[in-house]
Amino acid sequence: MNWDYKDPDGKPGSVRVTGRYACDSWEVLREWARAGLGIALKSTWDVHRLLAEGSLVEVCPGYTFHSDVAIYAVYPSRRFLPAKTRVFIEFLAESFGPDPYWDQPERKPKPRIKARM
Repeated sequence: MNWDYKDPDGKPGSVRVTGRYACDSWEVLREWARAGLGIALKSTWDVHRLLAEGSLVEVCPGYTFHSDVAIYAVYPSRRFLPAKTRVFIEFLAESFGPDPYWDQPERKPKPRIKARM
C-alpha cells in the first residue's frame, strides 16, 4: 500500500507502507495505534480528542495526505428549499468546511442547533 502526501513545502511524494498488521476497520486501526502497535493514517475528526489528550501523537506534522473524502447534501431542487434545510446545509458547510472545528484547537465545538421543525 502507498501513502501519497505533500510535504510542508507542498512537494508531492509517496511512501510504501508495510507492516505486521493490516485491517480495513477504522476503529481497530485507531485502537491499534493507541495501543502502540504501529502508526495509522487517520482523519483528524476521528482522533482529534486523542491527540489533544496525548493518547496519540502526530508523527508527520506539516505533511498532508491525499484523500477524496467529502460530505454532500443532496436534495431535489433549490427552487422550493425549506428554510430548515437551507439552515442545516449552512451548518454543515461551516462545521465540515475547509477548516473544520476539530482541526482548530482554540475553538470549541458549537452547541447543537435546536430548531423547531
